[in-house]
Amino acid sequence: MVKVVPSPTALVALMLLTKPGTGSPPPALSDAGTAGLVLVVCTFVLAVVHAIHLSVLNRRPLSRGPAPGAAGTAPPVPPPPAR
Repeated sequence: MVKVVPSPTALVALMLLTKPGTGSPPPALSDAGTAGLVLVVCTFVLAVVHAIHLSVLNRRPLSRGPAPGAAGTAPPVPPPPAR
């Protein structure tokens, strides 16, 4: 999952910068193209930072056990009856 977002965004940025299939010299980017390039670069940076953050989170223990009453946990065991 970590490599899913950075790879396509890097490819889109490369396509916007190199403009394959256009004439020589390649035309300048329009205002919308520049805005799209900025969005693609920001998405790439955000994806890389998010991947680093997730890899750091996976290295350290986050939980000391399941939270009581959380979804997927067993209900609490009632205390034994007093005699």
